[in-house]
Amino acid sequence: MNLSVARRSLYAILFASTLSLIFVMTTADVAFARHTPATRRFSTAAFCQGPLFTSDGSRLICTEDFQANAPDGFKCTYNDTPNVHDYVCRAGARTFLLGDVLQRGGNPPPGEGNEGLATPDRFQCNFDGNAAGDRSAEHYICTYRHRHGSKGRMHTHTFRANEIVSVTDNPNPDAADQEGADDLWWPPHPLTQEACPKAH
Repeated sequence: MNLSVARRSLYAILFASTLSLIFVMTTADVAFARHTPATRRFSTAAFCQGPLFTSDGSRLICTEDFQANAPDGFKCTYNDTPNVHDYVCRAGARTFLLGDVLQRGGNPPPGEGNEGLATPDRFQCNFDGNAAGDRSAEHYICTYRHRHGSKGRMHTHTFRANEIVSVTDNPNPDAADQEGADDLWWPPHPLTQEACPKAH
C-alpha cells in the first residue's frame, strides 16, 4: 500500500470515528432530555370526560370526552421535538397527544424522581372487553418493551392505563401549573411482568 492510499484509509477511519462520536453525543443528549428526573408527581391517570379548563379558564387541560369515545386500542410513540414533549398516539386514522386525553385521577405512587416510572419509546393499550363496556382508563391493558442499559435483556412490562402518572420535570415544581395543564404523563415501570394487574 503506497503512502497516499494509507493516508486516505486513515482519514476514512478518523471521519467514521468522528461521525460515530457525534451520533453518540446527539442521542445521549436526546435521551437525557427525555429522562430528565421528575421533580414532582401529581396523580395517576383518568381518561378525560369532556373539555376541561383550568379554574381561571385560561388553559386547556382536556380537549375532548375521550372516555365516551375511547378506541379499542391505540399505540403511542414519544415525540421529543420542541413544543411537543409528549406521546403521539394513533388509533386507526385518529391521532392525538396523550396529554390531551388524560386528566388527574387518584393519588400517585410513592417515590422520588423517576423511581418506579419509565419513558419507553413506545407503548400500546387495548380495551379489556369487560362485559359492562366500561371504557375508563383502568380497563385498558398496556404494554411496552425495553431493556436496561445497552446490553440488558429486552423484556415486556404490562400495566393499566390508569397507572400512568402525571409529573413535572420543572426544576422549580412550585412554578408548574398546579391544575395539570403542563403535566407530563409517564408510564409506570412495574417490578414484575408476568401478570397484568387487576382492574379496581
